[in-house]
Amino acid sequence: MIAFAPIRRAAARLGETARRRLPLARRTPRLATLVEWAARIGYGARGFVYLSAGALTLLAATDRIGAAVGTGGAAGWLAEQPFGRLWLVLLGLGLWAFVGWRVLQAVFDADHEGTDLK
Repeated sequence: MIAFAPIRRAAARLGETARRRLPLARRTPRLATLVEWAARIGYGARGFVYLSAGALTLLAATDRIGAAVGTGGAAGWLAEQPFGRLWLVLLGLGLWAFVGWRVLQAVFDADHEGTDLK
């Protein structure tokens, strides 16, 4: 976390400089607001992924999926269903959104955990 402190400061300075010089940037929300939005999107995506995994597990437990084995079989079964490919695309986007949130969490210390090694 200590190595990311200069990056956070540089990003904040860049945002403030852009806000002063560019009229369009004045309407852009501050970094703290953007990080909060990223948190909401990231945690929402995480919830969607967990609910989807739970729904697939429930379908497998009630024998609705059939002979699908493992995640590959469940994904193959899901792709054959109506709107299944859309669901898989949303799952992939959800995973990437959560990864992006975790990166922002590490760089900007969004949870205010501090910068010590613990």
